[in-house]
Amino acid sequence: MSSKKNFLLTVMSASCLFLLFKLVFRFPYSTDDFVYLYADAENRLQLPFFRYYMARVPLWCLGVQHLFTSGLARQETVIYTVAFILNATFLLLISLRLRELITEKGQISKYFWVLAFLFTFYPNDHEVLFWLSCLPYAFGLVFLWAGWVASKNWQKVMLYLMAYCFGEMYLLPSLALELFSVAFPGQHNSKVQFNEILKKSVTKGLFWTLPVGLFLILRGILAQRYGAYPHTFNQSLGIIPTQLSNMMSHFFIMDFYKVFWGPTVLYWLALMLAVVVGLRQGKLTPRIVRFSACFILLSGALVFAMGYFAPRALFGASVCVNALLIVLLEVSVSEASKTIRNLVISLVGLSFIGQSLLVFSLKDANSRILSEKERYIVSYLTSCESNCEISRDKIASGFARGWVLHSDYVREYVEWIKLKHGLKVEVKYVP
Repeated sequence: MSSKKNFLLTVMSASCLFLLFKLVFRFPYSTDDFVYLYADAENRLQLPFFRYYMARVPLWCLGVQHLFTSGLARQETVIYTVAFILNATFLLLISLRLRELITEKGQISKYFWVLAFLFTFYPNDHEVLFWLSCLPYAFGLVFLWAGWVASKNWQKVMLYLMAYCFGEMYLLPSLALELFSVAFPGQHNSKVQFNEILKKSVTKGLFWTLPVGLFLILRGILAQRYGAYPHTFNQSLGIIPTQLSNMMSHFFIMDFYKVFWGPTVLYWLALMLAVVVGLRQGKLTPRIVRFSACFILLSGALVFAMGYFAPRALFGASVCVNALLIVLLEVSVSEASKTIRNLVISLVGLSFIGQSLLVFSLKDANSRILSEKERYIVSYLTSCESNCEISRDKIASGFARGWVLHSDYVREYVEWIKLKHGLKVEVKYVP
């Protein structure tokens, strides 16, 4: 079967399985979603509504506006399936390109496709793929990949600029991809000298400053109209070890607002088994190990400049790192016994699919709890004639694990429900 057919089969089979899961599990609206639902219900969701976010992530703002004003936000099965297909498609495209750079050209093994299938269910990117307000970030993958494979410099600059306008999460992954192309210029050998790699890397780095510079100029122009985003930058070297830990945890520990050690240990066992076999059989060469480690660190290094940690900031890096891990796992066990290869695949599958089902079940539970709260609010406000009080903390409590309704968003949530059900009563919000 040709690579194109295997590619389509992998993406579509993974998407069909996700769709099957999505028909069983419901995903709730979450925090910021209620701000946009409420603004849309009052016909206020225009570009000025986003204020300084328009200067920081203008294409994300356009995506959120369209998502909520077009009614797509109410078609949750459709929109989440589209996001899954998008992520799966560009995860595989990036992985295939990395494979061309690292390995000798030849037929792609079935183990690559099986691993690619499983990595489409990587569970730690839930904050972008399964949260409506963050979902438009994922469309930056289109421009990240297109910029990387573009043949002309002006195309690269414009495509990378488009990716950055969806989110800063693509700034360093684009540089990491460019530099990796220098380290592995399309052949699996060690003949490329360090000085040559260094010289070309400096050239690539200087070129990368062009789209970054244009991005900063564009942000300055937009800030004149919409206001400058109040960034919180890390100003202490002491936070770097913590952020490094956060970055590595996002890449290698199964987490959904707490660590789940069962799926994590299964994944670690798969990685350790593959690494041991790859090193012993000489498939993971020192060159591959060195440059892969640099690629992983550089891709996620944005968090070192952040004064806080948010998993969505690592989405672009996460996709690139996972694309590389697919290749490294395949390379490591390419000449191992069938038992070893099947064991690695089984461990990855149990980890990712099991953790994904756990995340989906928690989201489904929160969706049901949110529906119960809506029924309570409607019943209370329907019967209340005056002095109607709603406790922010009460409405925001009682959820299963997850990030669903913070007390700061209760007002928008309740006001949206009032408009949705045509309730005219005035509400006083108390702690």
